[in-house]
Amino acid sequence: MHDRKMFHLPEQFQNTAFFDEESVYLHPTDFFYYDLQYLAGMDDTRPWEASEQFLPKLFKQWKEIQTEIQRTITKPFKMDRQKMMTGVCLYIQLLYWLNEKPVHSLQLDEIKKLDIAPVNIEDRLTFILKKSTQYHAYIQLNELFTETEKLFYKHQAIKKAKQKGASKNSG
Repeated sequence: MHDRKMFHLPEQFQNTAFFDEESVYLHPTDFFYYDLQYLAGMDDTRPWEASEQFLPKLFKQWKEIQTEIQRTITKPFKMDRQKMMTGVCLYIQLLYWLNEKPVHSLQLDEIKKLDIAPVNIEDRLTFILKKSTQYHAYIQLNELFTETEKLFYKHQAIKKAKQKGASKNSG
């Protein structure tokens, strides 16, 4: 418990789909810990500045959550809401970090402003949040992870090509 820090949630994080309280205790392994730490001015670790190091870990974490969700599907295809929300939190964090930014809001209208994101991101996340216990929400969330993973590797390839081109031109 001593590794946990208390954070007063900024207004843009006060979304009852994610947090019930205005203040929360978070551990470095919890979602949005580093983002809230940054927003509070206590920023020593910035995973969004090292996306090539941190994002593959988030994709791996999704695979583990996905396995848990699949194991807990009940008939007629009801999803575990808590596990689905874990997946949504992971996805939002992943999306912001892919854009090399800390999560600064849990409001969906802010997410659609990100440069690198799947098509219709706001509508798709809205559907997932409203129907989080339905099988189709799980399929949609899984598709978002798949599309975003492709965007990540495309972004990494473009970044490396630019760096290679810059070093060739300077040499």
